Amino acid sequence: IIQLGDPVGNLDQAGFFGSWIGLIMIGAVFSAVGLFASSLTSQQVVAFVLGVFLCFVLYFGFSALADMQLGNLSYWASDLSLSYHYINLSRGVIDSSDLFFLFGMIWLFLGGSVLVLRMKKTAAHIAKPWIFLFGGIVVFALLAQFLNFRIDLTEDKRYSLHPATEEVLSELTEPLHVEILLMGENLPGGMRRLQKSMEETVMTFNAYSPEKITYSYYDPLTLPEDERVDFILSLADYGINPVNLAVMRDAGQQEQLIFPGILVSNAEYE
Repeated sequence: IIQLGDPVGNLDQAGFFGSWIGLIMIGAVFSAVGLFASSLTSQQVVAFVLGVFLCFVLYFGFSALADMQLGNLSYWASDLSLSYHYINLSRGVIDSSDLFFLFGMIWLFLGGSVLVLRMKKTAAHIAKPWIFLFGGIVVFALLAQFLNFRIDLTEDKRYSLHPATEEVLSELTEPLHVEILLMGENLPGGMRRLQKSMEETVMTFNAYSPEKITYSYYDPLTLPEDERVDFILSLADYGINPVNLAVMRDAGQQEQLIFPGILVSNAEYE
């Protein structure tokens, strides 16, 4: 893998090791889900289909629900999404909330498997497995709430914040939503990296904030023509001016209007 770097040896070690930790944890969760699906039925094909469906919902389903921007439901959906926690780990950031969530999911499905098998064997004396199952979930929830740590494995500490920024974020009293306006088809690599940098910055702020900080993408060019001009003028008041960018399309090189900025809002203000 090191030889594939350009130049040779140019390897993002933080992302590499973080991704390995995330893959191990995700694999353990999927294994626990598979065991749970197998405990529900004696039919191997049914168990396989059920296991794949549950894994799909846990990894993709909740993240898709979070993207629908359904208020508090989106916040809960993002917290329950395996992909959200894996992305955090793959950046090279070991966060206690991600680890305890994944351990909790493993405990939930392994405990559920034991409970189902006990219930199939005998309906009596199943109170103890129930206590262990929900007791373990409560323990992991309490650990995630009170035992907080965050390890930035990157060499330049790109996901760590200045103490002054941490103090500002710690004083937030209500959720914030960030609309990323930088959108477009076939964007150059530099703009793609800027998009990713915006996402990662919001996720870093969210990790340090007591309130949720979420983000979504919004393209001003999708507005009806009569509203679009007024909206673009209002963006100029915030210092966000459109930029003409040359992009490659099927018909050749064309110009595309982009908006390299964000809008931050809460329940009352923007």
